[in-house]
Amino acid sequence: MNRQSHFGRALAFHLQAHAMTQKDLAARAGVRQSTIARMIAGNRRPDVASLEAICSSPAWNDVRTELALLIEHLRDEITRSGRFLREIDLRAIPDGRRGHKPDELLERACELICSEATAHKEFRSFVIHLASMVHDLKRRGRSSPEGDAAA
Repeated sequence: MNRQSHFGRALAFHLQAHAMTQKDLAARAGVRQSTIARMIAGNRRPDVASLEAICSSPAWNDVRTELALLIEHLRDEITRSGRFLREIDLRAIPDGRRGHKPDELLERACELICSEATAHKEFRSFVIHLASMVHDLKRRGRSSPEGDAAA
């Protein structure tokens, strides 16, 4: 790899924002510090177990951070599939301020994700696992700002 990934940059940012060291996160997520260092440097792609451990670590205590890390990993997977982010970037879909209703925006975003997941086996596996992780966050009561306050 040798090039810092979107996930690596996001992980480094959130460690700094939470005043945490790689060693702190490693201890709380149950992964090796060297694994975290290699992910940040772009020398290691997160496997499913380490991605789940890092993104759902109690160290964050913040669903926004967990989801931000998952989104950045998704961006990396899109890039690895040989597609350009601008082709799939959900932010490029017109938002509700330009005459599209929020439900239409969500529907178009889901269509894009389903299309990519159908075309690429590895991406499909990641989307299925991502949905499972989001479901687990929701089940724990941490999938919304209201859930954050209650946790």
